[in-house]
Amino acid sequence: MSTKNQETFLAGITLSQQTMDKVGLVQDLEKDLLDIQRYVLIFKQTASDSVIERFNLIQDKINTNLSLLHTSVESDEQATVYIDRITRMRAHLDEYRNNFESVIQGRSRRERLFEDNIEIQFEKNLAKLEAYQSNKNLSEEESRAVLAISLLLSEAHSHSLEYLLTPDPSIINEFDSLLLQSKEILNNSLQDTPSLIMMDTNLSKLSTDFKQLTQITRGYLFLINVVMAGSANEFLYLTRELNQLVTENQQRINAEIIQSGKDAQNRNSLFAVISVALAVLTALFFTYRVMMPISEMTELFKTLASGKGINKAIKKRRNNEIGELAVAAQVFHEKNKQTQELLEHSKNLNAQQEVLNQELAISKKKAEEALATKSIFLANMSHEIRTPMNGIIGLVDIVLKSKLDDKQRANLEKVTYSTHILLNLINGILDFSKIEAGKLDIEKIKFSPRSMFENLLANISTKGNEKNLNIQFIVNPLLPVELIGDPMRINQILLNLCTNAVKFTRNGSVFINIDFTQLDNQEICLKISVKDTGIGMDETQLTSIFNPFTQADESTSRKFGGTGLGLTIVKQLVELMHGKISVESKVNSGSHFQVEFVVGTGNSHTRIMDLGFDVNIGHVSINDSGLTPLTYLNSLDQDYISLELADLDDFEFQNNEKSLLLLDIDDIKTHKALNQHIATAKEKGMNIGLVTNTQPSTLPSLLHKKWDLPVLSHPFTPRQFTLFMLQTLGVELQYNQQELGQIDTVSERLSGHVLLVEDNHINQIVACEMLTNLGLTFDVAEDGHQAVTKIVNSPQYDIVLMDIQMPIMDGYEATKQLRKQGFKDLVICGLSANAMNSDFELAYAAGMNDYITKPIKPQMLNHVLGKYLPSEPKNSLVKGDFTLQIENESTT
Repeated sequence: MSTKNQETFLAGITLSQQTMDKVGLVQDLEKDLLDIQRYVLIFKQTASDSVIERFNLIQDKINTNLSLLHTSVESDEQATVYIDRITRMRAHLDEYRNNFESVIQGRSRRERLFEDNIEIQFEKNLAKLEAYQSNKNLSEEESRAVLAISLLLSEAHSHSLEYLLTPDPSIINEFDSLLLQSKEILNNSLQDTPSLIMMDTNLSKLSTDFKQLTQITRGYLFLINVVMAGSANEFLYLTRELNQLVTENQQRINAEIIQSGKDAQNRNSLFAVISVALAVLTALFFTYRVMMPISEMTELFKTLASGKGINKAIKKRRNNEIGELAVAAQVFHEKNKQTQELLEHSKNLNAQQEVLNQELAISKKKAEEALATKSIFLANMSHEIRTPMNGIIGLVDIVLKSKLDDKQRANLEKVTYSTHILLNLINGILDFSKIEAGKLDIEKIKFSPRSMFENLLANISTKGNEKNLNIQFIVNPLLPVELIGDPMRINQILLNLCTNAVKFTRNGSVFINIDFTQLDNQEICLKISVKDTGIGMDETQLTSIFNPFTQADESTSRKFGGTGLGLTIVKQLVELMHGKISVESKVNSGSHFQVEFVVGTGNSHTRIMDLGFDVNIGHVSINDSGLTPLTYLNSLDQDYISLELADLDDFEFQNNEKSLLLLDIDDIKTHKALNQHIATAKEKGMNIGLVTNTQPSTLPSLLHKKWDLPVLSHPFTPRQFTLFMLQTLGVELQYNQQELGQIDTVSERLSGHVLLVEDNHINQIVACEMLTNLGLTFDVAEDGHQAVTKIVNSPQYDIVLMDIQMPIMDGYEATKQLRKQGFKDLVICGLSANAMNSDFELAYAAGMNDYITKPIKPQMLNHVLGKYLPSEPKNSLVKGDFTLQIENESTT
């Protein structure tokens, strides 16, 4: 009965939920239709393309909801009624879409008519008047007539523009009146010349064109205000009918559920009566057979609990369980004595354990104090090293911008390289310390993998070229163009793994593969594979490779350098992102690192590789070199053709416009084998693209010089491959600011007055030079007390750059003093070599608005100051022809 009641109840809930879903769909339809009407009215005013896109999105959503509603009512008793209304709603929706397309066409025709005819006619007539006035000696009356016609035409032009904004019928009459007055003055007051006769004809044509424009405007306004409004009202009427049908169905289902509940209640009442009767019988049986024997046993164990001996009368044998329990009770009495002895022994052990616990607590406290001491040491070490490094890096940067001979510049660049190595070492130790102390948080923000991949290749390509390594970088072309995660930490993982692969590979190749598996609509599992042909590791070395400050062996550190923290940080970052890392390696055969972790995708459905149109691809790889990833080809053309060398000369595309031939050329020998075939394909007018390996590095320039064809050399990102394909097809590339990241821009200059609070003289020089380069004026204070005095006496500063550690008064105290004295809106940005999370928290707690770590980089200073200070005219791209660098320096 209970199961049946549950089934009835669940069936009722299911029906009710289905009905609520229908109600929700109907309400969504009504809301979306109102949204469509609103966007149509917006389009009537603005003619914005984004409104059309939004209209289409909502239209698709309505169609989807109608399909869902159609599916949900197919099994309903009133399915015919539902489906009839849904079919009518679809018809009205299609009619609404067709009318909107007519409105778009009408609006477009109106714009073209105005721009191509009316606007040009006004310009021509005014030009004729000006030419007429300049070529003749006009009388005063004729000059006034020319001026009057010019004013009337200008006013008519203004009325035509006003009509475009507000289609008021009264404007039409005013426009015609102005043209008529112009013609009357033209015919009555000016001499007849061919140009003026032509002008009279132009005015007549102008009047005709304006009438045509008004007719077009009235036509699409009628569609919007009458026809489309009628379709929308009919659609809303049908939604209300559907809503009424669903409501009535809900009431019927509720009545059935109530009746089912009453039936279940009656069944439960009957069952309760039977259960009470059974319970009474069970209680009587339990009292006689169980409770009475238990009472006797209770008395027996009370005797044992009091420490007395067992009563002899109870000891005698009985013919029931109590007699057997009495015999067992004697045994229990003996065991009880042993238990007391064990309890005493346990107390002694507990006392010893308490002593051990106290010692453990003392040890734990010492360990925590040691950890705190280490954190303080790392913070102080960071500050003490970063402070002079700020001066070194800044002064070297200033000197590099001056005139130097080649030897001086080379030496200074080596100094810069060494300081960055030392800075990376400090950052690695601090990252390791943060992870070990549990103070490193993983962010979840939107980021573009495109820029991350290009940054990765920019960092490893140069080092790979120095060692003549072949580097291949392949990404799953279906990877979403926007991900959600911690881009800085993911980039750190990629850089550590890839730079390690390049560093420990003397010759051969490095293969980097980015793949993913779809988990759900919002998440994917990102898979990173880095494989090299380097020195490799044995089983013993593999067991310790992720330990901190550890490399494969001591000779590795001497030969290749490094702290041994890179892979440790990678492993800990992957674990913080709830992922996993594994490695396979063999001595002198290379290593293979694999990383997996989950990232979000949001609502982005755009993929990282998409040309935007269909293309036909022919691919030739005579040595099976695999230089062109087959996944890329399959993503762009699922029916791409893989050609043999013997078939190449006879092959032709049906349509050359959107077709291209890709040739893999891995070395000079392959180039010689393809020489004649390339020439033949060029004669046929084919679009040809050449793909080469990283080495030999001279091959791309040789191919480009010989054939004047697009050449793409490994490693390359999906975006670079897409640009290469477009270039091969001859498509004119439209670059946005993000894609032009490698093109030099004019430095941005800011406007404002800055107070620099810094006690170190060298750092003052560096910071002042950077502020001067940004176009800012500034004052300098030596400590916090002097800074407070300057601001109180002359509150003219737009922003304060406040050092943290200073004599007399530090930056925290100075900031607090300023906030107490009422300088609430003054922007204060902290400067410090301390880079721990706790340092950032202390700065914000003291009242600072922002925080910059030393050594100060010009880009970071520009970025932070740009958030608070107005800028002079924004950056502009360097004008002139340019070639987009698709891969390093070897391929254009």
